[in-house]
Amino acid sequence: MHNFWWYIIHKGKPETWHRKADYMEESLDEIAKNDMPLSERIFNSFKNCNDCYGESCLAKTIYAFNGQKKLTYHGRVNLNMRKEDFHDVREFFRRLNIFMERKITSGDAPPDTIILVNTKRSLLQSEHR
Repeated sequence: MHNFWWYIIHKGKPETWHRKADYMEESLDEIAKNDMPLSERIFNSFKNCNDCYGESCLAKTIYAFNGQKKLTYHGRVNLNMRKEDFHDVREFFRRLNIFMERKITSGDAPPDTIILVNTKRSLLQSEHR
């Protein structure tokens, strides 16, 4: 199983963890404009929160998408090891990077809170499309 989640601040006890510059809902909405199935697969892959730290936990997150809501465990997306899942992750981050570049350029997102994912491997994958 592979997973990813939005940038998380995790100093201290888990009940004090939180996310910084969390654009997951906006990203899903933006991706859905051109690829609704991808956004739905990512949304449906959120790990459900079982409220293990109680009401004081700042890390659990409710995400809304396409009229549905999910209470997630630290905003975590769980994906399997299938070829399709790897494709979904690459495509999600490719589109997320484009979305975030637009937000940074327009001044909608403070650039010091956003790290775009650019690795040699992801760049090589993009060249083969």
